[in-house]
Amino acid sequence: MPLRHAIRFALILFVLAQTLSAASSADDAAAWAVGAGLVFIGLVCVIYPLPAIIAFTKRHRNRWVILVINIAFGATVIGWLVALVWALNKVDAPVKGGIKYDPQPHDPIL
Repeated sequence: MPLRHAIRFALILFVLAQTLSAASSADDAAAWAVGAGLVFIGLVCVIYPLPAIIAFTKRHRNRWVILVINIAFGATVIGWLVALVWALNKVDAPVKGGIKYDPQPHDPIL
């Protein structure tokens, strides 16, 4: 679902950029440069918070730490990748009642 919104947002930005650049400049190269710049800024605005969005959507138990890492170190590619990989990791369910689940041989494998 968020990907659909991101694509729609990028398309709207592209159309808006082309409309503004065509109205303000007769030079096609400048119009495409302005349009490409606005699309790039729009994609960065959608992609940059992606690790935090994924973490909060999955209700990751470290979602606030992932958000802080994304904000503080997301401008570096390494910090953004660390936050993204951490957000995509499986969220472990906490042990309930102090009893750890003990799988048996006849249990189905998911």
